[in-house]
Amino acid sequence: MRFYIGGMLTACVVALCPSRPASADPISPTHEIVVSATRIESDRREVASSVSVISAEQIEARGVSEVKDILKDVAGVDVVQSGGAGGNTSIFIRGANSEHTLVLIDGIEANNPINPTRAYDFSNLTLDNVEQIEVLRGPQSVLYGSDAMGGVVSIRTRKGHGAPAGSLYFEAGSFDSYLERANLHGSEGIFNYSLSASRLDTGGISAASTSYGNHEADGFEDTALAARFGLDLSETLALNLYLRNIDSNSDLDNFGGAFGDDPNRVLDNREFMTRGEAVVKLFDGRLKQTWGISWNEQDLQDDNDPDQLNPGELLRSSYDGDLLKLDLQNQIALGERAQLLIGVETEEESASSEYFSDGAFGPFTSNFEETSERTNGYYAELALNADRRFFATFGVRVDDHESFGDHVTYRIAPVYLINATGTKLFGTVGTGFKAPSLFNLNSEFGNPELDPEESLGIDAGVEQKIYGDALTVGATWFWNKFDDLISFNPATFVFENVNQAKTRGLELMVRGTAGPALDSQIELTLMDTEDQSTGEDLLRRPHAKIGAGITYRPIDKLRLGAGLVFVGVRDDNDFSGAAPLRTQLSSYSLVNLNAGYRLLPNVELFLRVENLFDRSYEDVLGFGSPGAAGYGGLKFSL
Repeated sequence: MRFYIGGMLTACVVALCPSRPASADPISPTHEIVVSATRIESDRREVASSVSVISAEQIEARGVSEVKDILKDVAGVDVVQSGGAGGNTSIFIRGANSEHTLVLIDGIEANNPINPTRAYDFSNLTLDNVEQIEVLRGPQSVLYGSDAMGGVVSIRTRKGHGAPAGSLYFEAGSFDSYLERANLHGSEGIFNYSLSASRLDTGGISAASTSYGNHEADGFEDTALAARFGLDLSETLALNLYLRNIDSNSDLDNFGGAFGDDPNRVLDNREFMTRGEAVVKLFDGRLKQTWGISWNEQDLQDDNDPDQLNPGELLRSSYDGDLLKLDLQNQIALGERAQLLIGVETEEESASSEYFSDGAFGPFTSNFEETSERTNGYYAELALNADRRFFATFGVRVDDHESFGDHVTYRIAPVYLINATGTKLFGTVGTGFKAPSLFNLNSEFGNPELDPEESLGIDAGVEQKIYGDALTVGATWFWNKFDDLISFNPATFVFENVNQAKTRGLELMVRGTAGPALDSQIELTLMDTEDQSTGEDLLRRPHAKIGAGITYRPIDKLRLGAGLVFVGVRDDNDFSGAAPLRTQLSSYSLVNLNAGYRLLPNVELFLRVENLFDRSYEDVLGFGSPGAAGYGGLKFSL
């Protein structure tokens, strides 16, 4: 009923507003289009948000198959993986915790409700059929609510157009790895479709690292299916359906470092997510409504039987999390120079788990009975422009959480363009929040009196185009403060709001193109972080990071690429002793190469080399990383 009333009130407002359609200003196809920054299609030059856009063409040029690998180059983003393929993978945006990043896949919230922090694990997320990835840095709670207090990673899949087309992809390489992938897309009349399927098998490396005497390899299997269907019933009504299913099987070690090997511990993970939406245009396009319903279901099974290395250990555990969300977004044109976005959403998350282990300290059981929480959100954002030079958005949001009540966030984001010189000046100030997870509130260590975590983020920057669009340079300064961070208190054995943190830094980028033959970029992040309860750096956040890449096409049939990732020193905890000790992880540089050659009009040969100089490094203390590796295969276009 609340959704119905909201929709009717919006319709009444628009009917009284004499204005042109929201889409009356066509965006040049040569410009980067972003959606996540304002929840509507916008020219990236006209938004103040610090957003990186990764296109399907850039993904193909890199030759990688997983989202985590493409994110390593992005400014302000740190990717941390425990071991090789299938190892838990977290990302930190501008130093914020991994659970402070909201992950959206075709508009579906992918964060796992059963995860104690509600963070998303990127270890099995593939790039199948991905059209575009947008990485939004800084607090984004005004438009996206909880979990977005540090940033957003938004992934959109391809929409089918035209005659049926597709491809078959076969790859083999190091660590006994094999990848098969297929996709098909097209449209027929009012119906459009896009389908993809992939399977990855790898023998892997020792997660606990051969450097500590562990030699048993930990394999990984990942099967991913995705589909997008649409019905463009008329110019004013479209229906869309998104489906994604991921089934993975990861061999695990008990811990990193010496004696961490376990030959038969296995984690089975299944993720199923779907979204249905109706897009309606009313009043000659002055009102565009998007009605949506999403479902996200994640099930994990972590089992370990006794073996020769660990004859007395037994583990049986399962974790189930679900999220149901309903949302309504209204995009309203208010004359030539203003748009208003009004939205309402409600979501209910639920989770449960069972845990049993037996070992040196005897049997232990811990069950988390199914529990749920509901959150309602209401947001509004006004977007203004003055002569296509000055743009600004002003947003506010109220979230009503079942346990802790209301929370208000805001955001202001102005942009000024000096078109004569190709200069863009921008800045944002905004607040974010994160609701306590179900585990924080309701587990045996839970605390129903917890407050939400909060953040304040400020950034300012400049971008300058040189020689037209051939060269772009940019610099962005950022500062973030995090309050009421939730942490487990060993003195009381419950979660409490006890920590504060600050991060600040500078993001620099240079991007250059020379027609279709050459494309290059380099992104540098310099960052300081502080845990204000100890005065020390936040764990696993480097002070410096570089991501660079170049793609060269000397002839139409040949593509050559090279990439560099540098990660500076950062702190971690050493748990090998009686008490954890703080230590420093060494910096490292990785050089990657890739190439593609079109043998026939519809057949391409490709090669890829990762970690060319066989560098040994650790993202997490005690966990291994792949050495030099080579891969090759064929792609058949249909």
